[in-house]
Amino acid sequence: MEIFDVTISSQGQVTVPVVLRRRLGLEKGDKLRFVADEHGVRVTATPWTLDTIIGSVSPGEATSESLDGRVADAVSDDLSARMPWASRS
Repeated sequence: MEIFDVTISSQGQVTVPVVLRRRLGLEKGDKLRFVADEHGVRVTATPWTLDTIIGSVSPGEATSESLDGRVADAVSDDLSARMPWASRS
């Protein structure tokens, strides 16, 4: 068992020791989960769910039509590279 003592700042913040950040794979902006039960308190990395990542990616400007065209172009380019003798005219 390892014990890490940390100090709570005047604003209620603590610094997670680097050993624990590495062990949990934590990076700047990640969230922690405190789980309190009859045995005490556990701290874990908050699992990634759809709810935790909504809003972290902007929707972009592509429409379904432009995406369909881009997919078709990519497939055509791939086929041309694999089978140049069968290129479409």
